[in-house]
Amino acid sequence: MSAYGLAHSRLINFISRSTSAIWKGLKVVRRMRPFTRQASPPTVAKLPLVHPVWVLPIVQAWWGQQSSTSATPTQEEKAPEEQTNPMQQVIVEADELYSVGDTVQLYHFLIQHKDSDDAGILWRLARAIRDYSHLSTCTPEDRKTLIYQALQFVEKALHINPKNFACHKWYAICISDVGDYEGTKAKIANAYIIRDHFKEAIALNPEDATSIHLLGLCGSWFLQHEPVDAWEDVCTSGKP
Repeated sequence: MSAYGLAHSRLINFISRSTSAIWKGLKVVRRMRPFTRQASPPTVAKLPLVHPVWVLPIVQAWWGQQSSTSATPTQEEKAPEEQTNPMQQVIVEADELYSVGDTVQLYHFLIQHKDSDDAGILWRLARAIRDYSHLSTCTPEDRKTLIYQALQFVEKALHINPKNFACHKWYAICISDVGDYEGTKAKIANAYIIRDHFKEAIALNPEDATSIHLLGLCGSWFLQHEPVDAWEDVCTSGKP
């Protein structure tokens, strides 16, 4: 039933109940008027008689109707911004699975949304794929395939929303993972990309401890594989 129809039905119900209450009150008042007039002074007897027996049923009728209208609004009565966003619901459920550490269930849940254009879903999918690839049940071949797959999804998320700090963070992490399959030379080349994306993630969310920590690890790796001058270059905006 629409909101208009519901309001119309409630109004008709209230009028019916109020009319019935008034007639009942009138009957009681008519039976009591002779006794009231005899007990009242002449000036008071001429005034309109309002007896509690008449008023009480009306108040009860109105109170009961008001109580029935205080129920939770129906789906049709909800404001547009209160309607459930399907994509947001996916994110909420994914975060719940991630919070309890259900890696397998999270992977199978999010892989169903691999064609999504929502950056929040895609970077979470990349994270889930990466976590799934590190399970002991994955073979080395499957792990490699999943790592590259995770990079593809987070790269798509980054293109959709470059202002999302998590997209930059997980893009840097996935590039680092891919470097394990492409040798030290590729790792060194990717280190500058990783640095830039961690710095961007921190700029977008200065309170993200993970990005800050991983940027520090990136610096430690450079100190082990490159001269000090090269690491000083990484800390600035210059290139090697």
